[in-house]
Amino acid sequence: MLMWGSKSNAVKDVTDMTDVLKKNICEAQLNIEIIEKIYSETRQGHVGMELLKGDLVQSTTPIGHCKEVHRLSDNKEADPLKHEQKKQDESTAANKVKDSLKTCQDAVDNYEKKRQVKSIRHATYPAIQLYCAQKTDLTNYAIRELEIKLEGQHGMKLQMEICHDVSSIQSCIPLIVICLSSSRVGVDVSAAIAGLPTGPNTAVLIFHHKKPHALPTEPSNALLKEDVFKNIGIIIDVAFFEDMGLYDCDMNTHAYKSLISFIEGHGTK
Repeated sequence: MLMWGSKSNAVKDVTDMTDVLKKNICEAQLNIEIIEKIYSETRQGHVGMELLKGDLVQSTTPIGHCKEVHRLSDNKEADPLKHEQKKQDESTAANKVKDSLKTCQDAVDNYEKKRQVKSIRHATYPAIQLYCAQKTDLTNYAIRELEIKLEGQHGMKLQMEICHDVSSIQSCIPLIVICLSSSRVGVDVSAAIAGLPTGPNTAVLIFHHKKPHALPTEPSNALLKEDVFKNIGIIIDVAFFEDMGLYDCDMNTHAYKSLISFIEGHGTK
């Protein structure tokens, strides 16, 4: 679903890859802990053996014990070398795991940064961007309702890329700006498009949170005559209410037709 902040089907592969990499990071971290534990236990065992050798050498022992001391003394040179080699091997293995961990983390970061571009390039249906400066439960609800209407009733499948800030918007991809009408329409739209690179491929959806009898009778594009609004490709009025969703009315019938026409005319594939 095209819910605010959710992942669309078109980015599923990239998302799955990211999840796999994150899982590998967790496994690599566990491997590091295991290696460090083994190293610690081995080191403790080596220290204990050295103490045991010292005790045997310094004590008065029977012949059998003297033979054991002689055996340990014979291995005095071999054991430290073997232990040192083991330490080096463990250190090398730990470094390899750490390197793998860093590689996985770098890959995750790279996928996160490039997710937008990759998902749009590999889209199999119209790709558009969605931006909403005023993120609230009400706008989230309106967006979900819009997705349901477009895909469920009108068969319009989209790759909707959510833009969380102005800097993430790509001028080459059509942009739908969500505007919640709460005061004067001119003030609301000005706030919604502030700082945005508007143009012919920009659509502003003005959501009127009103019941049918309270909807404006004049379309918003007839009221927005200032220069700041002239670069907007299309301005569309949409009616909704929290317990009614995007309900059936003439305003929404016109809105669906206009929005679908805009997407088909500007949406990239």
